[in-house]
This record gives sequence, structure tokens and C-alpha cells, in this order.
Amino acid sequence: MKRRQGQYIGGFPVYGYQKDPKNKNHLIIEPEAAEVVRQIFQWALEGHGKQNIAFMLNSRGIVNPTRYKAERGWSCNHPIKNDYGLWNKTTVWRILHNEMYTGVMVQGRTKKVSYKSKTLITMPQEQWFRVEGTHEAIIDRKTFQTVQKLMALRSREDGTGMVHPLAGLVKCMDCGSTMSKTSNGKKGPKQVYYLRCKLYADSGEEKLCTRHSIRLDRLIDLVLERLRHYVQNYYTLEEMELPQPRDTKRDVLLQEQKALTAQLEKRSAALKNLYLDKVSGVLSEGQFVDLNQDFLAEKSRLERRLSQIDEELAEQEQPRQQTDLMEKAQELLKLDTLPRELAVMLIQKIEIGEQDPDTGQQEVKIHWKF
Repeated sequence: MKRRQGQYIGGFPVYGYQKDPKNKNHLIIEPEAAEVVRQIFQWALEGHGKQNIAFMLNSRGIVNPTRYKAERGWSCNHPIKNDYGLWNKTTVWRILHNEMYTGVMVQGRTKKVSYKSKTLITMPQEQWFRVEGTHEAIIDRKTFQTVQKLMALRSREDGTGMVHPLAGLVKCMDCGSTMSKTSNGKKGPKQVYYLRCKLYADSGEEKLCTRHSIRLDRLIDLVLERLRHYVQNYYTLEEMELPQPRDTKRDVLLQEQKALTAQLEKRSAALKNLYLDKVSGVLSEGQFVDLNQDFLAEKSRLERRLSQIDEELAEQEQPRQQTDLMEKAQELLKLDTLPRELAVMLIQKIEIGEQDPDTGQQEVKIHWKF
């Protein structure tokens, strides 16, 4: 089956790609749209929300994927509507969640209820056909995974369309609810943002918790200070300057996985032909049994090795994540601001205690991911 081998069988390539003129089952990058995809991911890394990204695309006169394809005479899944080619947050969300942009072929996400119906149903993820390294990536794996973590926090955009670096990570130490952002009500340079307990803010006169208020800018400075302290005390200069290991073993495993998957497909097809030869009388019962056993044994061997490769690839994920953390730690020492992508990568959660009315002291616990 072509899908198992990572060959593209769809009629409408995802935005940013086009079919290879030399091989219709292979995708190549479409440069102009690919550049837009890269910009969308970059904005997401910088903390822009989906709605704001859509606004920025529209303000720059960049048409949405459907209009883009139509203007070039390409076929597309959806008919043109009277939307003037405008982007919306749903389209942005689909692009930011599409693993195809990392060079992974993902197919079989939906299927028709029946051949008589046009209704599509979404298939469970474990039934998708997913093959790595089938086409050139527009977005590198690390960037894609970081964006997924950013979006998983489900943080709201503020009035500027931005999400603050610690959104979704700060919790009330007493009730555990997420801290929400508010301001002192002033405008311009006098405006100050605070985080306060959401349960306190939402419980009206009952006040089921206390305020736990803390200035956002001071909390960000505190996080940076503690993070720099950790890096300087736990990583030696020699460790920080060590060259990062190349993922050569992972590349070899992925190549072997692709080759074995193709062999498995051939064995499955051969088994089917073997049965047809038996039914048509080309093979005797004895010949069929002998050949069938050989084919089944080979098929079982391939499946076992593919299962081992999956386990080996999974084992390599943790060292790769540690390498990512080290790279970010190196970058941290040069920063005077806290990028949201760095906060999400390094921080599990931050707990804020109530300020002591006598001493003014306030406990802040930072739970790191390392």
C-alpha cells in the first residue's frame, strides 16, 4: 500500500507543498507559501495567538490557502466562498498542528462513512498512516514540538494579541487555580500588570481564596534570575561549550524503518498472490503450505524488527530533549528577556504564595522540568 510507504496519494497537497512534476506521489516545497508557513510558526514562538496571527496575515494582504490555490489555477478541497481570501484562527490552528510540515507524511486521518456518502469521520490517531522523512521539511522538529507545547497551555491573548511568557504556568499555592492577568487600570507607561488567583477573582463576594497578587514584570525578572543562577551553578563552562552529538543513529533507524516497511508491504502482497495461485490451481496444496510458511516467517521477522525500531526511537527521545535543554540554557545567559518558548520548555509550574502583611515577604516556588 502506497500510504504505508509514505507515498502521497491525496489530490490536494497541504498549503506550502505541491506535487513533484516527476513523481505525483512525492511532495516538494512551494517556496512562496512555505515562507508564509515559516512566518506563522515564528509568530507563534514569539507569543502571538491564533487570532492575532490571522489579523497580521490579513493586514499584509496575504490571501488564505484556498484563495492562494485558486488564484494559481490549482484544485483545492473546498470551493471558493465570498470570504475575500481572509485568514481566520481555525486555518492558523490547522497549520500550526500539521505534522506534515516537519517532513512526516501523515495520511488516513479521515474516511468516508460509506462509498455512497460524502460524510467524513475522523479516524483514531493510532490508525493514521505516519511515515517520517518522506519529503523536505518546512519546519524543524524542535520548533514544531515547542509550538505544540505553547498551544497546549490554552492561554488567552491580551489586548495586543500577545500571550505573556508565563501564561498558564503560574498557580495559586493555596487553591491550585491558574493565576489570571489584570492591570492597575492605568494607561501608557504607568500601566502595570499583575497576576492574581483566578478563584479569588471569580468567586465574587464569597472570596473562596485570597488575592495572591504579584507584579508580572517582577515575577519574570525573578524567574530569569533563578534560571541564570541554576545554569551558572550546575553547568560548567566546559559542559556548556561541548558540541552537540549528531543524531546519526536516529537517522539510520529511520532509514531502516522505511526500508523494512516497504519490504513488509511486498511480503503482504506476495502472500495475497500466493493464495490466488493456490485458488487458481497454479500451486499444489503442498507447495502452497511450504511457501506460505516461509512468507509468514519473513513477515513476522520484519514486524518484530519494526517493533524494536519503534522502541529504540522512543528511548532516544529523552537524550534529545536533554540536548534541547542544554542548547536553551546556553542561549539563556545572553538574554535579558524571557521568551515564551523558553519558559514553556523549562518550567513545569510556578506557585505563588500569599504576601505576608507584616514582612511583605511572598513565597514563590518554581518547579523546573529538569
